[in-house]
Amino acid sequence: MFYMENRQAQKPVRQTCRWPDSNRHGPLKAQRILSPLRLPFRHIGVRANLTHEPGQTKRFSLYDQLPQRSRNFFGVRQLTDPNKIQREEILMGKLDGKKVAILVTDGFEQVEMTKPREALEEAGAETKIVSPKSGQIQGMNHADKGDKFDVDIPLDEARPEEFDALMIPGGLMNPDELRATPDALEFTKHFFREGKPVAAICHAPWVLIDAGVVRGRKLTSWEHIQTDVKNAGGNWINEEVVVDNGLVTSRKPDDIRAFNKKMIEEFCEGKHARQTRFAGAGLET
Repeated sequence: MFYMENRQAQKPVRQTCRWPDSNRHGPLKAQRILSPLRLPFRHIGVRANLTHEPGQTKRFSLYDQLPQRSRNFFGVRQLTDPNKIQREEILMGKLDGKKVAILVTDGFEQVEMTKPREALEEAGAETKIVSPKSGQIQGMNHADKGDKFDVDIPLDEARPEEFDALMIPGGLMNPDELRATPDALEFTKHFFREGKPVAAICHAPWVLIDAGVVRGRKLTSWEHIQTDVKNAGGNWINEEVVVDNGLVTSRKPDDIRAFNKKMIEEFCEGKHARQTRFAGAGLET
């Protein structure tokens, strides 16, 4: 009787394991299923299948022999490069056949041009640097000079109807110069009149303000120009990326990853009918 009471009083000891979902298998079975380092195959709970067609060579991979749950753990949670995740999110080839104009001049924030351009090209788009200046333009790393980049098409030779989308990098001097250039403003207006998607980051919304296409739009920008956006009739939102019917905006270089993802999504969708409604909104008087 005493022996039976002792057995009933004992509580089962919960076995723990550092691998996910292993407790439901029991510690021994979890070890066999989840450990890729123990051989032979009976220790990982699956039967090896090395058969192949005559004349063909099959490469053996222990990873392929793991159950799907274990494969997900080792293949995604542990061994995936964050940069590879970002490239996969962009979806290679999503913008095949699309042509994107990058409107920019001296004094642009270099990373705000190079990173989005790289993302666009990895997604399959053809990009062209369009600038009021011919030859080369100067990039900036904040207050320091960066690299120089070749201009693909001088602004006075560029035809906006040949492009599917527009991207405007930031920096301090670059958008300030662009908004004082009538041809740059007219080039920008075309994309709004035709409902084509536009992406602008950091100080680039200055160009949109002087082009008269901000009133009634939701957007963000470098924090210090939010008053300019609001005075132009825009609804300024403090978020890393804001999307409004084909218009994609972000605040700063730290937001580039989110900016790139949404930019590619909007560029992939093509023309947005509601974009044209704001083309003639104009500046507040």
